[in-house]
Amino acid sequence: MNDNFNLLVDRIKSNGWNVHGIELISEGELVDSYGDTKSLYPLYSATKTILALAVGIAWDRGVFNLDEAVTKYIPASFIEGMSECQKKLFDKVTIRRLMTMSVKGFAFRPEGDSYLKFALASLIDPDVDCFEYSNISAYLVGVALTSVVGDVGEFIEKELLLPLGITSYNYERCPDGFFYGASKMFMSVSDLSKLGLLVSNHGIYDGKRILSEEYIQEMTRVYRRTEHNGYGLLTWINDKCCYFKGKNEQRCFILFSENKVISYLSEIEGNNGELDACVQELLIK
Repeated sequence: MNDNFNLLVDRIKSNGWNVHGIELISEGELVDSYGDTKSLYPLYSATKTILALAVGIAWDRGVFNLDEAVTKYIPASFIEGMSECQKKLFDKVTIRRLMTMSVKGFAFRPEGDSYLKFALASLIDPDVDCFEYSNISAYLVGVALTSVVGDVGEFIEKELLLPLGITSYNYERCPDGFFYGASKMFMSVSDLSKLGLLVSNHGIYDGKRILSEEYIQEMTRVYRRTEHNGYGLLTWINDKCCYFKGKNEQRCFILFSENKVISYLSEIEGNNGELDACVQELLIK
């Protein structure tokens, strides 16, 4: 281990942070690791960036338009159940707006027996363009994607995970049967690193192109600014890197300029970002 990675491990231990495992990859090679990097753990909202990668595959194939209204892709049976007023509101909401969390009015997460009906009944204000983070935004993207690729979970398995050699994972569906998309995926640290390498290599993994460089650039450019970070297409961005992010300190940092990927999965409830800050201080700088 290099000195800074050793120091990071020492801080994890001394602070009693519940970190499952960490990997540091440089120039495509595993440089340092700590803990359990092979077992499955929850990704929470890091799932959103995996969904963004799946969207990219469909976008590259020309079957999914980010600037079309989400209502174009939602199953007709659900659209027919909306009031005309509500449908007009959602007709103004594009896939890109959902992926950049720029629709005002969604609750944080969908609820009830039908997540989709709950989402489509939201009192949104599509004329206000702002950053408002919500699981519903990502969930609707996944539902919309279903109309062009079929079952999104199976599409992710076949077109994204298996080409990367990822064979062990879990994900959950909503009560309507759609891939949830906003959270509820389970993966190992080492497999999360593979997804980071795909992004780091501009859509290529092990010599095979999975996504276009154009889409990776689109996904990782800043659309919205928050107090300390930026947001792309279901992807977080700061001045050093872009990253997958889950609520209890699940991260995959991609440093394009240094050809480096740092992945870790933790379970630090009510975290105040200390581990995140420590990793950025010691390994990203």
